[in-house]
Amino acid sequence: MLHQMAEAYGVLPSRLLTEASTFDLVVYDVVMTYRAHQEKKQNRKGGQQTTNIPGDDNMLDAVTKFRETG
Repeated sequence: MLHQMAEAYGVLPSRLLTEASTFDLVVYDVVMTYRAHQEKKQNRKGGQQTTNIPGDDNMLDAVTKFRETG
């Protein structure tokens, strides 16, 4: 990740290590995660978008699945 971040900012990795803050790393991680999410969304088969339907039944199913995996 450090090499990619240095390349994106156009600086050497050694300079990035000495001058970057933890906040810089967090922001870069958020940006890269968001880009990956957008790319995955665009590459979905058939252009189908997932739906997020709120409701008590959906919440109960999600909690049950979470408890089963944990």
